[in-house]
Amino acid sequence: MDKKTTTKSKKLQIVLAKLVDDVRVIDPGARDLGIGPKFEAIKRPVALVWIRSGTGADLEKAQKFAPTEGYTVFVYAPTERNPLDRARADIAATA
Repeated sequence: MDKKTTTKSKKLQIVLAKLVDDVRVIDPGARDLGIGPKFEAIKRPVALVWIRSGTGADLEKAQKFAPTEGYTVFVYAPTERNPLDRARADIAATA
């Protein structure tokens, strides 16, 4: 978790994020010549909004759920314009 909150009434944006295994094509090959594509394994960051205007109680619920699915909990101020992109960047920085 990024930040802890001490008050249950403070409004928070709670986002869950994790890295998932994925592949990307690095060379499409030439099928007509019998040369197949080449792939590269990557870790892709994914994020989801738990709640956009939550409280400390919502944060506790997110912290309880997140480990069961492999997520990390991130907390941002309500003024954060794009919490999903920020969470993806934060989780990618941990890799």
